Amino acid sequence: MLRGDRRFHQLLLANFAVSFVFMQLASTYGLFMTGRGFSASTYGMVLSLNGALIVFCELPLTSFTRRFPARKVMALGYALIGGGFALNPFAHSVVGLAACMTVFTLGEMLALPMASAYVADLAPPQMRGRYMGVNGMTWSLALIVGPAVGMRLFAINPAAYWIACAALGVLAAVIISIPTDARSAQRHVVS
Repeated sequence: MLRGDRRFHQLLLANFAVSFVFMQLASTYGLFMTGRGFSASTYGMVLSLNGALIVFCELPLTSFTRRFPARKVMALGYALIGGGFALNPFAHSVVGLAACMTVFTLGEMLALPMASAYVADLAPPQMRGRYMGVNGMTWSLALIVGPAVGMRLFAINPAAYWIACAALGVLAAVIISIPTDARSAQRHVVS
């Protein structure tokens, strides 16, 4: 079942693409900010904004978005994650960085809870643990390779790094938006 589930494979591929962007927060993003002359405390403050927005906004937003097709919500979220992160080189102030983080976090709040619910919805009840575990492995793999690849690319060509982050977010959105069969093309709402 797990091997033949195309919708799940599609989600794994999309999650892997966007998780590369997500993992940059703990690595290259700090180098970018300090390289721009911002202090470590400013970096912490911008990251804290992410956490604060999640604490105060994620549940109400998830309650609202769960009535929409899961794949469309995830696609929007993935695009916002990539786009919000890729806007950072255009931010030259703390307010600008906070705005970029807000866009990124909005994408995170749209995509990640919906993706988890979508995995649980796809999995047969007796295989939910396996599905969730394999999904988690995509994020773990991105944690292993994403920071190193991101820092290397940033060191070689910062413009290519930001373009790659945007492209990965868009790629994830496109991947999850493509119907895999007639059933998955129908409206799929996670309850």
